[in-house]
Amino acid sequence: MEYVLRFVENRKRKQRGDILCKDALTAQELANAKQCWLLALQRQVRSDGNSDQIKNRLGLFEDDKCIIRCKGRLANAKITYKERYPAIVPRNHHLTKLIIRDCHYRVGHNGVRETLAEVRSRF
Repeated sequence: MEYVLRFVENRKRKQRGDILCKDALTAQELANAKQCWLLALQRQVRSDGNSDQIKNRLGLFEDDKCIIRCKGRLANAKITYKERYPAIVPRNHHLTKLIIRDCHYRVGHNGVRETLAEVRSRF
């Protein structure tokens, strides 16, 4: 996804006559790609007919980047915004399974508890 976004940006630069970007991906490009993936993933939550009920029951809200986040007990904690208000991902989605697998690898195959803690720290 990151390279697709860079390709689109380079096409725009080429049309304007600007210098094309051929360096390694930047942190901002990676963050933009993650945001695009998350928005695409959350389309399933938005298209659900019961989304208003779910939002009210779970205390969900959309942030300034249109990402659905959850309010919780951590609202007053001195941690980052993403940790205080984790993004919501649908349960039965292929990308969600990939996120869980990535978290499992990050904790060194340390078991269900550690994997779940890693997933919950991010989503």
